[in-house]
Amino acid sequence: MSIVALNADGEGFTQHYFDSRGVVRPYAMTFVDGVWTLLLESEDFSHLDFRQRYTGTLSSDGGRSSGRGRSTTRRRGRRTLI
Repeated sequence: MSIVALNADGEGFTQHYFDSRGVVRPYAMTFVDGVWTLLLESEDFSHLDFRQRYTGTLSSDGGRSSGRGRSTTRRRGRRTLI
């Protein structure tokens, strides 16, 4: 489940994702010039040893998004694409 809220500064959104496993993840979310971006770069309530990013382009009617997701993990100081 996700809850989305406008950031206090009015610039972008925060999407709080959580599920029945106890996973909680705060995504930074923006919509700029028809591009939707979700970034997971910091811990909240769950341990985080990886980063995630989704970038999608919205259709002209705003009803669809097509894009790519990417995850990286930190192992021994190196970032590895998952």
